[in-house]
Amino acid sequence: MTQLFFDIDAYERFEKTLREHPSGAFTSIPIMPGLMPIQGYQMIKRTTKLSHARMPESIMARLNAVRGDDERVKMVGVDVISEMVEQIRAIKTGDSGHRGFHFYTLNLEKAVSLIVEKTGLMQQDSSDSDEAVVDDVPLSPLPIIQLNGNAPLRPSSHSRTSRRHSSVGSDPHNRVIVGNRPLAHPEWEAAGQEAGVPAGGINSRANTLAISEGEGALGREATWDDFPNGRFGDARSPAYGEIDGYGVSLHMSVTQAVRLWGYPATRRDLDDIFVKHMQGQLAAIPWSEEELMAESSTIKPCLIELNSKSWWTVASQPAINGAPSSDPTFGWGPVNGFVFQKSFVEFFLPSDDWKALHERLSSPEVRESICFYATNSVGDFASSDSSGGLNSASSWTSTNAVTWGVFPGKEIVTPTIIEEVSFRAWSEEAFGIWGEWAKVYGRGSDSETLLNGIRDDVWLVNIIHHDFVDTNALWKLLLE
Repeated sequence: MTQLFFDIDAYERFEKTLREHPSGAFTSIPIMPGLMPIQGYQMIKRTTKLSHARMPESIMARLNAVRGDDERVKMVGVDVISEMVEQIRAIKTGDSGHRGFHFYTLNLEKAVSLIVEKTGLMQQDSSDSDEAVVDDVPLSPLPIIQLNGNAPLRPSSHSRTSRRHSSVGSDPHNRVIVGNRPLAHPEWEAAGQEAGVPAGGINSRANTLAISEGEGALGREATWDDFPNGRFGDARSPAYGEIDGYGVSLHMSVTQAVRLWGYPATRRDLDDIFVKHMQGQLAAIPWSEEELMAESSTIKPCLIELNSKSWWTVASQPAINGAPSSDPTFGWGPVNGFVFQKSFVEFFLPSDDWKALHERLSSPEVRESICFYATNSVGDFASSDSSGGLNSASSWTSTNAVTWGVFPGKEIVTPTIIEEVSFRAWSEEAFGIWGEWAKVYGRGSDSETLLNGIRDDVWLVNIIHHDFVDTNALWKLLLE
């Protein structure tokens, strides 16, 4: 099984090299190409960077043409991978035996299902064929139905033999939804879970594909997380989390780390590192290997001011009230939609500063308009859900959708969520990165002592402001 790739020519050269190897050991060994469906523009850019997989310019041009519409990016991705499947099938390099395909799904099923259906990779089951639905076979007699205690209604003597013409069976979706009792007539009754799924074998291949592609109530449950957002996604989603899988790591060598961040010896040195990252003078910080995103340019002065006073930011977003989904900076999702954002910021700050900030966040005039989560390296935890005390247990925890989109013909999509369970999981990694950074420098050095001391002192805090109409509300709260 190969690593993911998009360059068919490179794959063909690879297979030819194996098949023609002088030893003959690879003449008939099965080779399974590894393909990754394109789930999103930024996701595939990052994936190819991490895997060093070359993306042909022709494919990149097709993605660039629709980069502002996430739905179209997915559909172009389906076309691209489907074409690759057909091209690989056409490669003739000797007796390779039965060839299969492996899909790197990232736990997202819709695109894979569309590819499998489009390329015919899944052999059709006889029960799934169209003929099984429309054959002119006699219907079993309809049951006698009694309405409101009146005389039973009997079927007309002018019975129709074709399922295609039957008023009961003409539409496989047209069934009565019943509950609280077993299905007596499954040919025209459906349980609530089956609503919107074509009649027939519920576990048939056709129905399984239909569900994975988003059809019906079960389909909505299968594709509700179709716009994942890394660690800011819904923790219930199988696609939750970052795609690199590296865990606690600086993602670079010691030499690269020293070249980027030098030898910090004071808190002021750290302020400079974070501010330079905000200003675009540094390509990365230990918690983010990417430069500041374009949408953050609207809040850059606020972020610089926070970092200048040793409140070191690792994630943030501005408030947005109904930007078009086609907006080049803030837009995402299908066209003709609107996107919304609550402002939030996640940052480290000294424990003394946290005590004062916590008191302010808990004040009556502020607490109803914000939500916060905070923890330190030893696991002390506080949140706006807690009734009191740093370690108090709340009977419920809030889930904060901080990005959502409204699109024609779709339910509201909420790809960015901040909640306690994901914050706690991330905080362990975030504090671990302080330790990884300290290891770059020699044991007992000024830099190692500084970084380990800061890890033991600071709190990691995430604050969400609910007023997305007032774009400055969060920043006024933190800076005034």
